[in-house]
Amino acid sequence: MNKKQRNILIIVPATLIFIISLLSFLYLNKINFYGDFEIEIYHNEENITDKFNISGTTVFNRSHELTHQKGKVTNIDKWWFKEIHIALNDSCNIATSKIKYSLDKFIIKKDFDTSKKQIILNKGFYSEIFPVKVYKFVKTSRKTNNMFTGLIVSSLAFLVIIITLFVRQKKSLSFTLLGFYVFALIPVYRIFILQSITMSIGIFILISIFFAIISIILVFIKNNSKRNNLITLTGSIFLTIITVEIFLRLVGINKTTYESKLGEYVFIEKQFTNKSAYERTPNSNFVIQSSEFSYSRTTNSLGLSDLEPDLEKKENDFLIIALGDSFTEGDGAHADSTWMKFLERIIPESQHINFRFLNAGICGSDPIYQYKLLEEKLLIYKPDIVITTYGHDMDDVIMRGGIERFENKSLTSPAPRWESIYSVSYIFRLIIHSFMNVNHLFMSTEKYELEKNTALSHFKTNLMMFKKLSENNDFHVLTVFYPAKEEVAQNKFDFWDIIINFAERNNINYLNLLDYYTAEENMTKDNVHYYYWEKDGHHNARGYEVFAKAVYQKLNSLGLLEKETKISNKNN
Repeated sequence: MNKKQRNILIIVPATLIFIISLLSFLYLNKINFYGDFEIEIYHNEENITDKFNISGTTVFNRSHELTHQKGKVTNIDKWWFKEIHIALNDSCNIATSKIKYSLDKFIIKKDFDTSKKQIILNKGFYSEIFPVKVYKFVKTSRKTNNMFTGLIVSSLAFLVIIITLFVRQKKSLSFTLLGFYVFALIPVYRIFILQSITMSIGIFILISIFFAIISIILVFIKNNSKRNNLITLTGSIFLTIITVEIFLRLVGINKTTYESKLGEYVFIEKQFTNKSAYERTPNSNFVIQSSEFSYSRTTNSLGLSDLEPDLEKKENDFLIIALGDSFTEGDGAHADSTWMKFLERIIPESQHINFRFLNAGICGSDPIYQYKLLEEKLLIYKPDIVITTYGHDMDDVIMRGGIERFENKSLTSPAPRWESIYSVSYIFRLIIHSFMNVNHLFMSTEKYELEKNTALSHFKTNLMMFKKLSENNDFHVLTVFYPAKEEVAQNKFDFWDIIINFAERNNINYLNLLDYYTAEENMTKDNVHYYYWEKDGHHNARGYEVFAKAVYQKLNSLGLLEKETKISNKNN
């Protein structure tokens, strides 16, 4: 290799390193909000944070709605933002407020004018519409600086070593180190910068480990014959492991629900402590999506995916409220094709009664959250009928607990420390589920059965609480038990039969949707795909229409819509 070639080998990587470093620092410089920060807004010492819609914008102009939680907005997903958008709800009329931003023990308070309904916080300035200068809210943290700086410095050092080895004719070692660097950098970037664990991350990690081991062999094993044998053995082992890993991923063995739906792994802690399962951000826009569909939603002032309810109830009004999870909110269908919208169209119009409807379904919710939502926020609307739904709730209640969850505020069974390995390796999952005898919640069969019995007790208590609440507040309750796609195919509930029998013994109005689906609609394993999304598992519009027909038929058979007759007689 001549001098010109050596110079090229040094100059080209050095230039690339400089460009990458510059871009990284520019990216870092634009980050102004990070980590576990909290935002609170006050007016005359009163916390009015819930009256604002607050979202963050990333460096790449991606908008992310921040989570409201007990009088403050938190960045629970740990996004990194260049600016924060704060918008006052249209229904509010507040001239001035005080914003408090906190990170760890660092707190800044500053007055701002909200008369124009919206401000944008970035590097200490409002947007051009609000030219009033304020103090910088925050600079990048020491942790953030250290991570970026460490990544850049280590990359520089690593590439210098690779170039040096290459120039010194140690090409094999330089190429293996380069392979390790490239395949290790991708998962590091995805996990620590983008905070997303996609299905391909595990493959990259395996390949980077392979290159690391080969590099160690090249450095410490001097005997060529022994070195070549070890490299051949290592290559064979890793080729087998990677082949099995790819096969398991293609077949989908031990693939999680979120990986099927969103294409990435979601940790147990995040799955079951998501605040949006209890309440969404009021007056906000969001998207319900999976690999099969994408539908937009808009919330009202209650954080529900429906129109703003009328607080004043007239004499001839008849309010029906639906409580539930994603099947009630309408995951898998347009906003006008939820089962509540179909029910609204099915119930005949009347001259003597004004039927009103409120969809209070929230994706990820469960009957315990539903009760709390009804008790705290919806009773003031004086419902005539409340429809509660039980479906994909067993795991939620097992992990969150019963009504005591609002005091404990932690999962009943924390995830194991090795979940990070589980998240990136399908081979590890196979070993865990096959030899350690644990399920998708990382529980043994014995523990899961014990926790399931506890959850069934919570469901029974929940049914009785709904019944008592209805008696004390003069409304009727209908509890709907809906089946998953797999339960329709096997024509049997996994566990709801126990709760259905309990409801029947305690004179609680209920609807067994599985019976209706199979008997009235002739759903079977052969045609269930006409009513459910194949991968996602939620109803499509056709499924929600059948859901609504069953609910209407049950309400009629129970005579729960007969208030119309009473009003008619009163008017006559």
